[in-house]
Amino acid sequence: MKGEAATIKFEGEHTHPVLMVNNLGGTTPLEIFILLRRAIENMKNAGIPVERVVVGSLMTSLEMAGFSFSLFAATASQIAALDTPCSAPAWPGVSNPADKVEPKEALVDVVVKASGKGPTLSNENAEKLKGAVVAMANALIDSENELTELDTKTGDGDCGQAFSRGSKALLQNIENYSWTSPVDLLRGMADTVRDSMGGSSGGFYDLALRAAANRFETCAEGDVASTVAAFEAGIGAIQRYGKAELGDRTMLDSLVPAAAAMKSKADIKASLEAGVAAASAGSKGTADLKAKAGRSSYMN
Repeated sequence: MKGEAATIKFEGEHTHPVLMVNNLGGTTPLEIFILLRRAIENMKNAGIPVERVVVGSLMTSLEMAGFSFSLFAATASQIAALDTPCSAPAWPGVSNPADKVEPKEALVDVVVKASGKGPTLSNENAEKLKGAVVAMANALIDSENELTELDTKTGDGDCGQAFSRGSKALLQNIENYSWTSPVDLLRGMADTVRDSMGGSSGGFYDLALRAAANRFETCAEGDVASTVAAFEAGIGAIQRYGKAELGDRTMLDSLVPAAAAMKSKADIKASLEAGVAAASAGSKGTADLKAKAGRSSYMN
């Protein structure tokens, strides 16, 4: 903001800060409340705790995409008047920020109970797997801005945040998982992504991880065949509940080729490398596909 800011003195009877955020008509509610949150944070940091908030389209200008802030030093009687119920249809009402529960960080603690089912990994392989999950989580956190930028073009722009939240929650619980048991590990991770990611992504990955865990229950060893079988079970859950197929321009266009490529190798390292290469090729191939499922199927 340019120019000299007006000075408001909270003294005498006028000791109750009231903040008004006015929507000039064309600003979305989401944007208005982001502005409100930032204004309250800045005022709190300046030692001015807001006591009442008024948010709405109170003075508009032909649906102009803009906003205005008004700060009022009120008396106790004025606060009481603002709190009085009002039936005027254009009056948005008054809220008290102190009544709002501060949102907690979208991270959750997961308690993993040992089931004793399925294959058991050696401590050496368990540490390698743990390192791979840590690397994956950090890569997704670092890619938040890139994923968000991509999602704003064909979605609602929350993809980067969702994966970042899920990854941070995985890292928070990294010592709580049972790394020697694929069954217990996948179910613990499913709990984490379900509670932290939100949206359709959280639901799909929750279903996929649980389906993979269920498939591992019937596997005696953690070899290539059982790993691919669990992977395919997870893919099947996404297909079953997401109602998408190969060629619909979804994540399946990466996952299905990856599973097929992994089957062609007997060595676990070679199998994973083949899967990554196939997934990358499948992802790039979606650029030439017409979307038949997901948000991009009905977005321009």
